[in-house]
Amino acid sequence: MPDANQAPAGFLSAQIRRGRYLFMEAQRSSGAGLVCAGWEECERDYVIEREDFRFHAVELLTGGAWEVRTGGGWKPAAVGTVLSCGP
Repeated sequence: MPDANQAPAGFLSAQIRRGRYLFMEAQRSSGAGLVCAGWEECERDYVIEREDFRFHAVELLTGGAWEVRTGGGWKPAAVGTVLSCGP
């Protein structure tokens, strides 16, 4: 089991200015479970662009200006927007 303060390899972006996290055990025998909870302050040029990510993620935008790429192109995302992504 990983240390409760250690992210699984490749989990965090290098574009995080600062953050506070709690990591739980990433290897589960069955079913779904919480792997990470936390807060991040991102760099101004922060971009999430992954070919694959083995976890489902739910994020709440609490500040800044965001755009989200969907099947229909780029859309603005305001503070209070909840985003979800996954494998």
